[in-house]
Amino acid sequence: MQRRASGLFVALGLAALCATVEALAQSPHWVPLGPDGGDVTAMVVDPTEPTRIFAGLTQAGVYLSEDGGATWRRANNGLDGYYVHALAAAATDPLTLYAGTDAGLFRSTDNAASWSVVPTNLTGPEAGISAVGIDPSNASIIIVGSNVSRIGENTMLQRTENGGTDWSSVALPVQEASVRTIAFSPHDATQVFVGTGCCGGGVFRSNDRGLLFADASEGLASSLIETLAFDPDTDGVLWVGTGLGLHLSTNGGDLWAPHPTGLPSGPPEGLVHTLVIDPATPGRIFASIASSVYRSNNGGDAWEDVSNGLTASSIASMTVTSVAPQRIFVGTMGRAVYRSDDGGDHWMPSAAGMSSARIQAITIRPDVEDTVWIGTSADGQRSEDGGATWRPLGLDGAVAALAFDPVNTDTAYAIAGGVLMKTTDGGAQWSAKNSGLPESGVQLVVVASARPATVFVAACGYGVFRSDDGAENWTALAGETADRCVQSLAVDPNDADIVFASAGGGWENDTMLFSSNGGDSFSRIENGLPGDLIPGSVAIEAGPPRRAYLGFIGDSGLYTTTDDGATWLPGGGVPGSIRRLVVDESTTTVWAATSSGVFRSFDHGAFWVDETYNLPNVSAERLALGAGTNPLYLGTGADGLFVLEVATQNGPDAGVDDAGVGDASADDGAVDGSLNDGGQSDRDATPAQEDGGVSSRDAEGDASAVDGSGDDDAGMLADARGAVDADGMVAAGGGRSDGVVGECSCRAVHAREHGDDESTTARSGGLQCLAVFALCVWARRRSRKPS
Repeated sequence: MQRRASGLFVALGLAALCATVEALAQSPHWVPLGPDGGDVTAMVVDPTEPTRIFAGLTQAGVYLSEDGGATWRRANNGLDGYYVHALAAAATDPLTLYAGTDAGLFRSTDNAASWSVVPTNLTGPEAGISAVGIDPSNASIIIVGSNVSRIGENTMLQRTENGGTDWSSVALPVQEASVRTIAFSPHDATQVFVGTGCCGGGVFRSNDRGLLFADASEGLASSLIETLAFDPDTDGVLWVGTGLGLHLSTNGGDLWAPHPTGLPSGPPEGLVHTLVIDPATPGRIFASIASSVYRSNNGGDAWEDVSNGLTASSIASMTVTSVAPQRIFVGTMGRAVYRSDDGGDHWMPSAAGMSSARIQAITIRPDVEDTVWIGTSADGQRSEDGGATWRPLGLDGAVAALAFDPVNTDTAYAIAGGVLMKTTDGGAQWSAKNSGLPESGVQLVVVASARPATVFVAACGYGVFRSDDGAENWTALAGETADRCVQSLAVDPNDADIVFASAGGGWENDTMLFSSNGGDSFSRIENGLPGDLIPGSVAIEAGPPRRAYLGFIGDSGLYTTTDDGATWLPGGGVPGSIRRLVVDESTTTVWAATSSGVFRSFDHGAFWVDETYNLPNVSAERLALGAGTNPLYLGTGADGLFVLEVATQNGPDAGVDDAGVGDASADDGAVDGSLNDGGQSDRDATPAQEDGGVSSRDAEGDASAVDGSGDDDAGMLADARGAVDADGMVAAGGGRSDGVVGECSCRAVHAREHGDDESTTARSGGLQCLAVFALCVWARRRSRKPS
């Protein structure tokens, strides 16, 4: 009896292990595809370890490099999803780092391994922290500034003397401004300077560690202050970067003078966004203006453009290491990090592992499923191997939209830098097709599948334009679309005359529009739609009947129409703000990217299945249908591209009970809910899935639930049950195990070596193998998802 009990526990342990492994192997899961990139808005070097660099990104928290920028990894536990405006390291407390984010102040005391919020007196929209200053002689004294232009009367600063336990408000002698920079003097920590941006202000100085501030803007040609830096070698010498170039003070901020030699200084070219002074090379200063880096080797008397190798559209942050090998890092908008190892003479990308690109467009070449094109906030990129590797698409500027011609797939369209571009040779060469279109605001391009020569574009504030000759000539579609901000447009796949357009974006004239004549005229279709909501993404299912889907911005759900907008009916409760809808015509299913994840409906939007799986906390923004075992690509707001991989696929009517498949944890990959009391996971089944006839585990946890969906599992389980022979062996299940378990040949080696009763041990071993086999079969069946 004791041996049998022991064998039972072993069997249960093996069964649980097998069920977990099998479920993970078979369940759909999201795979990150990169590419390297992101918006790096803040950078700081560890003051005690120059090879350790921290980078703050928009909506992606913090990344860390421990090898001098050669490779990066996420270090945003507690910060994931937050926009980082500022980073500051405590000189006297090597492990402590502060991050100013759109959600407030966060602190790490373990080199960014984890982060926790530090409450300040700021709340609501005012809680966003845009600047952080730490006393270089006392890490407990911290000053933070808000990124909103007005808080109360003139309070934009919070100050603590005990590391954030208590805070007090500090006033600035300005009514409206946003704090852009805070700097303590390295020569005298009692001196603190604050620079403000919108809307007005300038430079303010404190001589008592930030208790009181006075205006110190005399001589400044601009009140827009972006950056401030002290000369590390000479007390009283400091620089500020303004909207009209660099200004220098040699008397501690009493008086400023323009210092424009060799630098652009007029508006808007003169906006100096970042400024750093080389701590190891006297007289060497670096400044960034727009997408260029300038260097002075003589204390600012002369400057030269040292942007060789930099291809970013904008530089947002910069930092310099203090010891050899000396390196300069710039954080860019879109292209992540560049590094120079020779004082700025040459630059190279230094963003390996920083997969935080902002994906603005995705398209899959119709005839080659592994050819994926994406548009990012920096450029366009292409992959011919399903996202394993990437190379430039040959477009300049941020790419907002992409579309292939469905017939001649060497032809494609892109909106790059606000200009409509066209290629007829698969992306080798591009030409502008902007004649007749607005010079700015173009953001959307759609090709009519039923008539590929018909192309639509939308420009925010200008309405919709149509070309009937492949973008050679354009016609402005007047009437209801004129002057609107059309952000989503869908054309019936089978009828190019049927067009739905969503005029959203927060404009006062938000509405839904419909055309039955290819856009020659549009009518408003609002019957049944809530009037106080902002329409967002729109998609069409060809039918019959033709069905249009409309997702609302904000947690307002989805509406559908089958009569071209004469009436609208609310759909099921897809959670979150709907950012993108796509229809898979081959299976008549609908996918939705929302602020809560990714969801799919098999019944025209009545009910939705959570397809988020192991996806981390990302901003789901764009969707594109794939093919084969990769049904969907997802573009995120700050985490690059993902693909949904499905190892085992059934049709949408296979009836797999979703309640029996636990969520794959993003933390440890465990399958939650696979062995609980009633077989219910923390994600309930929807009614759309319950009519397939597959039962989950019953209240006693019986693992014998086998459906009648037509595969061999019932037979293989029966074969296995009857295959325990007289020696306790388990047969191969009639050759029907599909490689799940294979031949289960448990031998009585342990019994022979330890003198146990051989037949009892062998039979117990056979039961263990049967349990493993049965549980693996059960886990496989319950982990399958329809494709």
